Amino acid sequence: MTSVPIDRVLEEVRRTFRRGDLVKTVGMIRELARQAGHDPRSRHLQAKLAIEFGQSREAVGLLETLVFEMTGDELREATIDLARARELQGDYEGGLTTIRPELEADDTPAAAIAVAARLRFKAGDEADAIKLLDDATPADNEAYEIAATRAAIALATPADHPDRAAREKAAIDALTTESERVGLPASSLMRLLLDLGELNARQGNDEAATRAWKRSTHLSPYRVDPRSYGQAVGGLLKSWGDSNLSRARVNDSGEAAESERPLFVVGMPGGGAQLVADLLAASPDAARTPDPEALTAAVGRNLAPANAGGQPVVPDPSKLSGKQIAGAADHYLKRTAPSDGADPAARVIDAFELNLHTLGIVAQLFPKARVVFVKRPTDDALIACMLAHRDPRLLYAADQGGLAVFAGGIARLADLWAGIFSSDDLPLAHTVVDFDAIVGDASARDELFKFAGITAPPADEAERVIAAHTRFTQGQSGIAARFAPHLPNIAQTAKQIGFDTI
Repeated sequence: MTSVPIDRVLEEVRRTFRRGDLVKTVGMIRELARQAGHDPRSRHLQAKLAIEFGQSREAVGLLETLVFEMTGDELREATIDLARARELQGDYEGGLTTIRPELEADDTPAAAIAVAARLRFKAGDEADAIKLLDDATPADNEAYEIAATRAAIALATPADHPDRAAREKAAIDALTTESERVGLPASSLMRLLLDLGELNARQGNDEAATRAWKRSTHLSPYRVDPRSYGQAVGGLLKSWGDSNLSRARVNDSGEAAESERPLFVVGMPGGGAQLVADLLAASPDAARTPDPEALTAAVGRNLAPANAGGQPVVPDPSKLSGKQIAGAADHYLKRTAPSDGADPAARVIDAFELNLHTLGIVAQLFPKARVVFVKRPTDDALIACMLAHRDPRLLYAADQGGLAVFAGGIARLADLWAGIFSSDDLPLAHTVVDFDAIVGDASARDELFKFAGITAPPADEAERVIAAHTRFTQGQSGIAARFAPHLPNIAQTAKQIGFDTI
């Protein structure tokens, strides 16, 4: 077999990354790490992928080492990525310290200015953030970085802020210009168009919003056959049947067996799990997990290979050994421990909605964990899920037919796990909360905190969290322009999907 030069492989991976084909990129980077993990450029690509999937701690760990191994343009790129990773981690001061040398250089790249502006904005220095963007004079092929940050700031500006209208106009103007520029990487252009659509939708410009979103969808490299997803869910429904459950082992020794830290919040993407998680994290007794992929990684590394859709599954819980279960549990606890060595919170909240695909294993790993299922009216959840399709893991949210299968699968799995957790075989503390009740009823929020066993935050803090999540609803923003005609059929199809016949 003929070997391929590492430089050629690296360039092909980067090209695939720029196209936005993350599914293919993940496989290529995994193979590259296996064969050339010693090469710092390979580890840099791993860090970039970690940033893409929200794995801030893993990205920071890789990049902190890489900046001492690289020079020249490679060092500059790694430095900017380290600042991005620290931004993702919430370490805004650390990110600003990291990026400062690049800002002081004579030829500061647009990417460094963009990251610095976002960091300053998130650190509370809004005026300096806007000034950085206004003073920037990037080359044409880098101007999209500035436009993207203008959009991020506009989208994060509260509805009652006096500068909101001006920021949104500046962002729309910049995004419109850059989205028409030839030669932009497809991955960047897709995100510019998503933000352009969302900003137009906020202002009621439904036609412009729909045009931007359609362009973004057409650029997507994903052409997923929903039948494979339906078949995977069908396999899960069968494999977690009564006969297998009666023989399933449960972790009965060690830290994980006694740990009450894990608190999982699940639901359909867009269904309110993130709102509930943010509410819970506002408690002084709780914190969000630093690694949204922790359960997926623990299952994939210790218990099961990935299926055709890239999602690890546990086909038969009765076949897992005690050693496998203990290994996966320890792996999860390590990935969700505080990165700074501080004492862990009483509850660590894991709100990655796609944990629904592997949630049953939680009852085996952590018999004293808690699970919150969030329910939301189907139409509202579907709209929000479609907006969330910028997340590369939501491959099925790119078209209406695929979304129907995805929504149906999520609903079936939520019912499956809730039933299992109520059984004698794999009992687990769980509750079902209604999205609308959490938003509008303080007593429902009190019950949520009581279930979690943590102190509720002050009422004004809870209202702030709710306001941040419900600021731009379907009725206020015109976001339904893209999907409203399809929603009744999607919702009905989602309820009727028969996975055994797909």
